[in-house]
Amino acid sequence: MPDQQPSQGDQKRSTKQYLREFLRPAYHIKRFIEDLKAARHALQNRRIESLLDDRKSLAEAFRGRLFATYLLSGVFGALGPLTGLVTQYVTESPYLGFFVGLLLANLFATIAFQAIWALAHQRIYACETRKWSRWIVNLERDILPIQWDGFRLALLVIIVTAPVMVGAIWLIESANEEAAKVIPFPIIGPMIEMVVIHSSLVRIMGDLFERHSWRMADRHKTSD
Repeated sequence: MPDQQPSQGDQKRSTKQYLREFLRPAYHIKRFIEDLKAARHALQNRRIESLLDDRKSLAEAFRGRLFATYLLSGVFGALGPLTGLVTQYVTESPYLGFFVGLLLANLFATIAFQAIWALAHQRIYACETRKWSRWIVNLERDILPIQWDGFRLALLVIIVTAPVMVGAIWLIESANEEAAKVIPFPIIGPMIEMVVIHSSLVRIMGDLFERHSWRMADRHKTSD
């Protein structure tokens, strides 16, 4: 990870500049190595409250922990497609099953992210306040901006992929309605997304985590 927070110029990079970098394989390799270093740093400093007087170390630990929380919450998000599959078979509607799976996947992952982060970081919030109401407010001030960015990104992915899946369901249903009822569309959709889009999505989320890690470090650090 860089020795200091990215400059204001770096933070205000245009979308065009970011996309130009994003399309370079070397950029992905470099950032992946940084993600691994941040994750290792987070593991080496499990008591993150001990880093509150070191802004750089705190930001790096937050970055690694955000990335790990994102990956873990994805496991719970997998419950969405399974629920969607059950819905499809019960209602015999592939459309309903697909959209139920899509909605619940994002809902379960969002809730899991909040729960995992809260459980893993009780100490750092307890250091700031003993009031539960204030504890929750501080937690949401950290997490909601990240999840808002993630929601916008997920919405963009849905706008691209959902019409493709709906079109595929319609074509198969037109050819063989009974086959469409049993093909596991709530599972196939996320699998296609994972193969085609997910690697890029993970990279973008990693970049977002780095930016938010500095914001969070500035909120929690105890020294200037």
